Amino acid sequence: MSSNGTRRGALTGALLIVSCSGSCVAGDWTFRPLLSFSETLSDNVTRGDEGKGVSKGDLITEVTPGFSLSGTGSRVQADIYYELAGINFLHDSSRNSLNNRLSLNSTLELLDSRFFLDARASYFQVANSPSSTTSSDSIGLSGQASDIGTLFLSPYWKERFGGVAESLFKLTLGRTQTSNNSDGGASSSSLMSNSDTRGLSWNIGSIAGTGRLSWQAAFNDEVTSYDDGQPDDKRRNSAFDTRWQLNEDWSLLGRLGNEQNTLSDSTSNDTNGSYWSGGVGWTPSRYLGVDTYYGSRDKEVRVKWNPTERTALDVSWRDRSVGLVTGPSWAMNFSQKTANSVWTATYSDEVTTQQSSALQNGGYFTYVDPTTGQAIYLDPTTGQLIARDQSFGLRNGTYETKRFELSTTYFRGHSQIFGRVFHEDRSYSDGTGDGTSYGADASWTWQFAPRTRSTVGVTWQKVNDQTTDTTSSTGSGSGDGYLRGRVGLSHDLSADASAAVEYQHISSDGGSGVGSGSSSSAYDENRLTLSLNMRF
Repeated sequence: MSSNGTRRGALTGALLIVSCSGSCVAGDWTFRPLLSFSETLSDNVTRGDEGKGVSKGDLITEVTPGFSLSGTGSRVQADIYYELAGINFLHDSSRNSLNNRLSLNSTLELLDSRFFLDARASYFQVANSPSSTTSSDSIGLSGQASDIGTLFLSPYWKERFGGVAESLFKLTLGRTQTSNNSDGGASSSSLMSNSDTRGLSWNIGSIAGTGRLSWQAAFNDEVTSYDDGQPDDKRRNSAFDTRWQLNEDWSLLGRLGNEQNTLSDSTSNDTNGSYWSGGVGWTPSRYLGVDTYYGSRDKEVRVKWNPTERTALDVSWRDRSVGLVTGPSWAMNFSQKTANSVWTATYSDEVTTQQSSALQNGGYFTYVDPTTGQAIYLDPTTGQLIARDQSFGLRNGTYETKRFELSTTYFRGHSQIFGRVFHEDRSYSDGTGDGTSYGADASWTWQFAPRTRSTVGVTWQKVNDQTTDTTSSTGSGSGDGYLRGRVGLSHDLSADASAAVEYQHISSDGGSGVGSGSSSSAYDENRLTLSLNMRF
């Protein structure tokens, strides 16, 4: 590990001490050492790359010790997961790697019900340039990845002014750091610049249910600076919203705001200025609400529908002439729960950077177990943190992303079925290219014995990244198709140990269509993995 890794480890330890001092002794806390061990036999670990002069097949050993700490104290709530993954290739030692992985989320109450501190940190690996010859797992990333570390601190103050208004004042400090660990060695330049983010926000508004007139004022100011000397990104916006309740069904609405944004890489003038609009709100029942706005440089229609406690829909259309997202745009959040299923659908349209996305979302995926309602951080099969999907290569720059995702989980008896489809478009502000990614996942888990489960799954994805930024070398200009099928068995050896065997077949078309095999970068790979996961 590098000296940077040592410093990051020290910083992580300091965060743990700060988060737990004086509070971890109280409350409900669980500390679990973790250890996973796996052996994987692959018949094409180089994925058709004959230029390395090594055997295409290999035996890969992965040993991953770690720990988890989660719980709630008298003044602190935290979920912390750490892993150190050592990966050894029997025939090609140049691919060996030692990877730190961290996910930390905590909230500390510094002053009763008023002063709080949110702290987040993450450390993860991503492919420098995802393509037909890379995958997001540990084996696929070896020799072709970068380490990304993030730290986010946000102290905030809540204040209540009698029974009239309430306020939230928040400061944010963030750091994103990237280290290129590709085959070029430690001296390889990073494809994504290190960045620091500083921001403040203030929200104040009336307390719900205190009268016919309700109002909300908001101010946000954020600056992101980069270590490589490129100009800062600056975002500043303010808004004031008001609602006058005429009767149970109708309301008068008003809104005004201002946007002042400066993007370092935009090839056109940023659309800044003020806007205002007025409208009406219609609430014919407690299940349905419709708000409409029309005015100067601002139009919007928003529908909220909650027919039952298990169903929620929030969809809006907006056409605003100022701000980062101009012109018509959509947003949607939908959730539906039944006795045997959970459905969710989202659509978003926003302007961001890869540094900001890493800082806000981290590198890991967390989901809620529909049968227990508990948050799941670790893969039930591997016992390790679950890496987020990555479709696009690392690079600098501001981009607009439009993403739709629909997922469902169905559970009945001893079976659980999961399905997901997604589509994402990216467009960079500097005009260097666009990207599109879409795909689907499906899996079926069947517990056919008290301690034994089978899993069958398939993942398909198509990526067309036409980025032409020569400094990042991520542009492929073609659509890479990727198909992965898997079947496995897992068995609980005890309450704290499980073993699994899994077979995977991976096929990539190299941009010519999965299964065609006409591209020089197309390949097929078969893997057989035996794993053992233990908690102490």
